[in-house]
Amino acid sequence: MGCNQSKQYQEALALFVPLNDLSAYQPKRIISIELLKKLYRKKIMFFHPDRSQLTGLDEDYLSNQFKRYTDAFQYLLKYCEKPTFTKVTKTPPAYSKKQKNETFYYHGEVPNIILRLAEYLFYRGIIHWQELIEALCWQTRNRPRLGQIGIDLGYFTPDKVKMLMEECYYKEKIGTAAVRLNFIDNYQLFVLLGRQKQMDLPIGRYFTMTKKINESRLNHYNQQLQEHNRQMKKHEKSGK
Repeated sequence: MGCNQSKQYQEALALFVPLNDLSAYQPKRIISIELLKKLYRKKIMFFHPDRSQLTGLDEDYLSNQFKRYTDAFQYLLKYCEKPTFTKVTKTPPAYSKKQKNETFYYHGEVPNIILRLAEYLFYRGIIHWQELIEALCWQTRNRPRLGQIGIDLGYFTPDKVKMLMEECYYKEKIGTAAVRLNFIDNYQLFVLLGRQKQMDLPIGRYFTMTKKINESRLNHYNQQLQEHNRQMKKHEKSGK
């Protein structure tokens, strides 16, 4: 990798990796394809032009950013694929393939703790592990975006949301970045997260929508869950 190529490589990589991590990826030590793809998907999720209405950002701006990150990704990818360089596999902890594909059913007693619906269904052996993960992912995908809620509440402007997307570190949550950049304080973040939680789609809808559980059975399990949690709260009080 020549001098100019090295500079281009670092500039392209800086779009995906926080500045304090760049030293790990010097010439002849390149980022792994797996990690590069994860970083690219994270950025593209924010900057896809289809998200214009959701984020309140200008579609032309999103298109330009989308192209900018795609060009940088393709530039980096050609170096990742060269076997003459040593690959740095600085990949964040993740589920192993065995865990990711796990579809086991839980067999045992329901834990003596307060549970949420999806957790209760898993510990009752009604859904398997992968279905639990799928339900949580569905709820997360359909969760209102914190940036848009912040705009609605007057905490952010579209320009600030744009800056948050650009300044957010890898794996850093947008709310944390907003506090770090002094756009909001911790109390306002608490308000934002509370509003987001209120707007979450009920996770039970995933199971009825996918026809894994019908409405009647779901209501029955909800009643059982409420009774379970009442007993847990009673137990906690008596233990104090």
